[in-house]
Amino acid sequence: MKLSVLLVVVLCMIFHVRCDLATESDAYAVEIIIYRLTTDTWTANSMETTFSGTIASAANTYCESNVATCGLETCCTSVSISFKETDVGKISDYPKKDLKNLKHKFYLKFPTGSTASNSSVTQYVVVNSALYEIIRLARTTFNTQTGYWITWADETYYGVPATTTENQIIIPIAFVVLFLVIFLAIGLHFWNKRKQKEARIQKKINDKKALKKNQAMVQPTYRVDPEIKDLDEDHHEKTKQKLYTDNYPIKTYEEPTKKHMGGASDTDSAIKMENEPQQDDQDLMDSKLSRGLPPLDGHEEGERKKKKKKKDKKKKHHDEGHDNHSANLSTEL
Repeated sequence: MKLSVLLVVVLCMIFHVRCDLATESDAYAVEIIIYRLTTDTWTANSMETTFSGTIASAANTYCESNVATCGLETCCTSVSISFKETDVGKISDYPKKDLKNLKHKFYLKFPTGSTASNSSVTQYVVVNSALYEIIRLARTTFNTQTGYWITWADETYYGVPATTTENQIIIPIAFVVLFLVIFLAIGLHFWNKRKQKEARIQKKINDKKALKKNQAMVQPTYRVDPEIKDLDEDHHEKTKQKLYTDNYPIKTYEEPTKKHMGGASDTDSAIKMENEPQQDDQDLMDSKLSRGLPPLDGHEEGERKKKKKKKDKKKKHHDEGHDNHSANLSTEL
């Protein structure tokens, strides 16, 4: 139905045909919601009269400063040309209950004796865009007189302001809560920093303990190069031979520097007698070595045998030469 009314209004505007009051009142009426108000309370307290008077007073205030917006040539300059309670009309079937609230729908006629402006889209009523601002001005006065708030006008929401008592209670509580939150945030910040510092110190202590424990458990290992190992074995062999020689020195035979001419003499006899004890000492030393020294490995045993064989051969040649020299001296004598 509302769509058809709007269509009629548009046609009236296009063809400059005058629409009647009923058509415009349906098209430009505004539906409001009064918060927590019942129909019984509305009727019992004659709130219709209060509401109409409040809207008319707010319309005079608003339209006096916004004549063109209200769609008038002049308005509200005198008592004769001003909005009255009778200019506020209501749509049938209103007011009605809306859950715990009350719905009401009304329109506002032009004042008696006023003239619509040439730019106005209506001829009889104030457009709803102007009514929204008139309601905004009237809602405070209506609440003062009745104790109820107008919260909606079509799709425009005005809200429910808090009472003075509530503000006196809520505002101090809000400030206290705000200071507590700020104090708590600062305290948590410093507490968190202290915990992080303690955690870093504890981590350093644990790392040092773990490092000492690992150093105590891990034994050092060394890699021996094969070449170094061979050098060590050669050095070890030489050291053993040196100890062997130092502990058991071998007496060597020194050839006489003087040659004796002629046959056997006391000197030759002395040389032979001197060689015999040397041979005995050599045999004694070899027997001691064979009994007292620990057994050598195969390589050392072979070297020792070679050295002994060489010494025996040298001694044999020396003895043979000495005998031949003695025989020659005997022959010459």
